[in-house]
Amino acid sequence: MPKRKRTREAPSAVRIARALLVLFMLSAIHAALGQEATPTETEEWSRLTPEQKAELRERYRAFKNMTPERQKEIRDRLAQFRSMSPEERKVILRSFNSFRQLSPEERALLRRNFQRWEQLSPERRREILRRYNRFLQMNPEQRKRFMEQYRRWQQMSPEERARVRRSQNRPTP
Repeated sequence: MPKRKRTREAPSAVRIARALLVLFMLSAIHAALGQEATPTETEEWSRLTPEQKAELRERYRAFKNMTPERQKEIRDRLAQFRSMSPEERKVILRSFNSFRQLSPEERALLRRNFQRWEQLSPERRREILRRYNRFLQMNPEQRKRFMEQYRRWQQMSPEERARVRRSQNRPTP
């Protein structure tokens, strides 16, 4: 099987969701500020349910209460989204729709995991991505064995894990 080369890290679902919420929020801001909206924005606004419109109005109020620095960050993210190719936007929209279909518990877990990821050092992130890419290169049988070992590892107590690490001469994380 040929080795796949990743040219760019895939956007996380949380980051994608934030970008899309910002996109919709800024469209609402355009309308609320009386700035001329494009025909597409006007059409999109008219398709929203009253609940969605109310949510966007609330997000607009929240946006107005943000610091100018945070507002700039959001505008920069929107500009980044708009500068993407149509294919990149499609990928983000598909991911966003997948995110929206998750249960509230799954979304909360995803957010927590994203926050944990953000707190990792760049070295630890690179190591995790290296291991993940190595996992992607495994054939189905290797993946199956790996997942079986992982399940066993998850069932071990912290003391058992430490014992295994010591026996393999591996540092404790």
